Amino acid sequence: MKKLLTFAATTVAASFASMSAHAIVLDFVAEAAGAERAIDNGSTITNFQGTGVDVTFTAGTENWFPYFDDLSGGKPAGLGVCKTVFGAVGGPGDDGMSDDCDPPSDDNVTVEETITLSFSGAAFAIRDITFYDENHNALGVAGNDGMIAISLDGGMAMVMMMSTAISMANAGAFASASEIMFAYVDSQFYIGAISDIPIPGAIPLLLSGLAGLGFASRRRKTA
Repeated sequence: MKKLLTFAATTVAASFASMSAHAIVLDFVAEAAGAERAIDNGSTITNFQGTGVDVTFTAGTENWFPYFDDLSGGKPAGLGVCKTVFGAVGGPGDDGMSDDCDPPSDDNVTVEETITLSFSGAAFAIRDITFYDENHNALGVAGNDGMIAISLDGGMAMVMMMSTAISMANAGAFASASEIMFAYVDSQFYIGAISDIPIPGAIPLLLSGLAGLGFASRRRKTA
């Protein structure tokens, strides 16, 4: 029994190590850290964060801006949308330098807004998504959920709970998309990160099973 438990634990550890080695994470919280900014609508960031994935960012209309929002009070935000920025050419507050959102609170995805991500370069399949709300708290989790609309490759938008969107991503429902659009329904949100590696549901079950085996083994020894 001890050899079996050791082998199983080693297998689990190897699985985690393999996932970590091959994971691609597009971390918008990290992208904004110390570099909060708007980017031109339709901009492509080549080799995003060294992942080999080219990402094109498109806000809802041609006059809006994809926006990387930095931490607030030490709490994460990520990717949102800003309608007006200081320093926009010909726009209010044009100073030729600043690209901060005006007002600062209009930097997440809110009423009538969408943010679309298009991928090229290295192969990338969405298998996990992180959302944050306007107060920089995790969304799509127990006690803090909301509705969102998601469209794949220009198709019909699907309205669902954010927790459902995360579960669908984990299950591979978005894995074949080269473009994904996120739209406001009833909850303001930032996209914190997306990844091509989910947390496998089988691993917690396997760990629980290992714990049960270990408990049963100890009972037999003390019986």
